[in-house]
Amino acid sequence: MAQRNKIAGVALIVLALVLMGTEVLLQSLRQRYESHWKKFTSTEGNFSVVMPGKPKEETQSFLINGVKMEEHRFSVLFGNASFAVSYLDGPVLLTPAAGERMLDAVGQALTQGDGSKTLSAYKLIVNDYPVREYKTMAEDGSQTDIKLYLVRRRLYILIVAQDRVTYHEVNRFFDSFTSEPRE
Repeated sequence: MAQRNKIAGVALIVLALVLMGTEVLLQSLRQRYESHWKKFTSTEGNFSVVMPGKPKEETQSFLINGVKMEEHRFSVLFGNASFAVSYLDGPVLLTPAAGERMLDAVGQALTQGDGSKTLSAYKLIVNDYPVREYKTMAEDGSQTDIKLYLVRRRLYILIVAQDRVTYHEVNRFFDSFTSEPRE
């Protein structure tokens, strides 16, 4: 009986050490994972956002109705996901109704035409500015989350494209976004 109690006690100690080691390992992995997420600030873009790594910056010019537009894009590949923020400045300040129509048109262009199915679409107001939020799913099961902000003449486009990213990661990215309006 004493031998059995001794074996049970040793087994409990070993189990406790394994569980503590597992918890330490999990905590280390969590810290390593969390250390990738850093605040990124674009002075020129007047925004900040938390991203899972240092973003790659790209600029692209194109014509829309004869007006030269320049898109500034900041993106990070992280695991099986891409996190991106883009901004473009419109040539004029739009009326509220025209701004709403423009957001709807951009949202439609980003969510339709590639075989994706729109899972959700929301019209929001954030800090008195119109916002659109979309979630789409492609035929292969990959998802894209899109959030559009119209802040005065500037359009911000936030996109997370992924195979399987937790809702928390998309929300972390979207919820961390802040912008300062420009005159």
